Amino acid sequence: MTFLTPLLGAIAAAIAIPSLLILYFLKLRRRDLEVSTTLLWKKAIQDLQANAPFQKLRRNILLFLQLLILAAVLFALAQPQVKSESTVGDKHVILIDRSASMMSRDEQALGGGSDPITRLEAAKQQATALVERMREPSVFQPESADEAMLIVFDKTAEVRQQFTSDKRALREAIESIEAVEGPGRLTQAVQLAKAHAPRRIVEGQAIEGLTAGPVGTIHIWSDGNLADSAEAGTGPEDRVEFHQVGAPDASNVGITSLRADRAYDDPQKLSIFVAIENAGPRPASIDVELLLDGQVSGLKSATIPALQSLTPEREGDPPVRKPGTGGVVFQIDRTDGAVVQVRLRAPGSDQPPEGDVLGVDDRAWLVVPPARKLAVAVVTGGNLFLRSAIEGMSLAKADAFTPAEFDKKVQDGSARAYDIVILDSWLPTVPEGASLPPGRWLVLGTVPANVPGLEAEEAPRFSEVLFWKRDHPALRSVELSSIVFEGGRVMQIASDSAAQAIANSDRGAILADATGPDWRALIFSLDPASSRWPFDASFVVFLASAVSYLGDDAGAASGIAANLIQPGSILSDRLPDGATDVRVIQPDGETADLSPSRDGRIAFGPVRTTGVYQVTWRGQAGTSDLTDGSVVRRPFAANLMDSTETLVPAAAKLPLAGVVVAAGDSGRLALDRKLWPWLLLGALAIVMIEWYVYNRKVHL
Repeated sequence: MTFLTPLLGAIAAAIAIPSLLILYFLKLRRRDLEVSTTLLWKKAIQDLQANAPFQKLRRNILLFLQLLILAAVLFALAQPQVKSESTVGDKHVILIDRSASMMSRDEQALGGGSDPITRLEAAKQQATALVERMREPSVFQPESADEAMLIVFDKTAEVRQQFTSDKRALREAIESIEAVEGPGRLTQAVQLAKAHAPRRIVEGQAIEGLTAGPVGTIHIWSDGNLADSAEAGTGPEDRVEFHQVGAPDASNVGITSLRADRAYDDPQKLSIFVAIENAGPRPASIDVELLLDGQVSGLKSATIPALQSLTPEREGDPPVRKPGTGGVVFQIDRTDGAVVQVRLRAPGSDQPPEGDVLGVDDRAWLVVPPARKLAVAVVTGGNLFLRSAIEGMSLAKADAFTPAEFDKKVQDGSARAYDIVILDSWLPTVPEGASLPPGRWLVLGTVPANVPGLEAEEAPRFSEVLFWKRDHPALRSVELSSIVFEGGRVMQIASDSAAQAIANSDRGAILADATGPDWRALIFSLDPASSRWPFDASFVVFLASAVSYLGDDAGAASGIAANLIQPGSILSDRLPDGATDVRVIQPDGETADLSPSRDGRIAFGPVRTTGVYQVTWRGQAGTSDLTDGSVVRRPFAANLMDSTETLVPAAAKLPLAGVVVAAGDSGRLALDRKLWPWLLLGALAIVMIEWYVYNRKVHL
């Protein structure tokens, strides 16, 4: 047992205990009186005023009870406390995971109960218990109180409550946490915690990056399903407590990928691919239901293998968990666009799969644009390879122009008749400060000017492709590793640029996906004719994939994923010029007004739930937008589709950068238990007993 304010208790005891005893030492000296009747004795003995200094101290039950009361109050003033099952620091950083897997319903409430609760609810209860057991400030030592801050995280992280000893504020902040149906990422949350570490002071100035000590005890409430945890590094002096929530043998099946392809030679034929993973200990038999615009259009059965646990490469590392994988393919004939929904069901039932603890990954949506053949213009000075490749595609129209011919079309506006324009080592004339005219462009062998965050520079004599994003719709099935280019230019792209590098050489980016106020482009800065690439089949594949990607804003032939977002992300897009009355309709029917920027950009979010979001406005419609009278609608599909979140069995170890933290007993927190409230309650109880004894004695 320890005392927070022992000196205060000792001083009070030195004053109060002698004072109480002196009251019992005082003696009442009575005068002898002759009375005619004993009835007058009662009046005489009621005189309680002491008029003699001392008397013999006799056994007195009231004195004993009053000493007990006084002792309890004095001990309470000294603030005694005992250590419970582990140690508590002065500062606590509470990190609570609110990602989709924390919605798994396989936990029990701290107070017991028959119905399971979600992992997030269990984490909130345990974090509240930590707050309740924090040391409170004393009258003479307010700085002795424990402090805590609250950080919640999913795909991003936010500080919900700064460091405070106010338990009410902390409880309210914890209770306000709601789940986000998206992935969980730990790195940003740890960085936020480390940012609150005290700064080192050198000659009166705080030096950024240097801390004077640990931020405190970092408590992480999570099921351990965090894809980036190994990248989250704490300080060498920080104490990390991993409070595991969730069952290690939980079962779950979920949709981890959903995409659609249209046949290249017949866009009416639509194939929908559904990838499913099983995180349970046994094979899962399920029904996969397909809905088009809310109407059931197909049903297929599948059996997904069970989860496998593999031995880690290094001793002490967490076991490698490999979920069972499978899927189905739906093939339908549909020319129109549609909102596709896929749901997982128990065989022959409309109920969720048996034993499934997480429901958010049992459904997914996809926005499929209508089928159409594209009109493509090729602007070249005589590249036969390029013209031959385009003429061999299944297009509505494929026309070739010289640079001078097409520049006239740009000036008179007739170039807008083409869905895609391929520029071969040439750029059209644009106003000062502009990059490209409105439209969709595939730029080969040159780099447009005035693209924010993108600078071009001369390439070395020979350039070889070192890296490319194989999952980008324009680069699927494209092989670039053996291609060497001679001369040309490379691109340097800033992190906040409107362009994204999707292929790099040793000197810089060579292929970028860029957007502007009213244009979109794939920019290949090197000249394909300076290599043997035009003789390779992958050149034709690249052209076809790039054209389809630009034509459908997401790559119809390379995997449709139009208007696809993930909870925890921002819904952003660009609307046609002149759009008014812009609003977003959320899956639950709630609406929010949006204000487009000058170039038509909108942003909403981050979105919290899965489902279909509808952006509506009045004005011009895009090629894939839906119209309802004067109102234009553009749907967006928000899905979880994250293998890490579907892998719901709780992890016993949390790998961090440089250390693996084992899960402790989350129900038995390491805290100092305060005794003074119980002492005060005991004192109150003894006061009641003393009152009863005194009144009974007087009555007798």
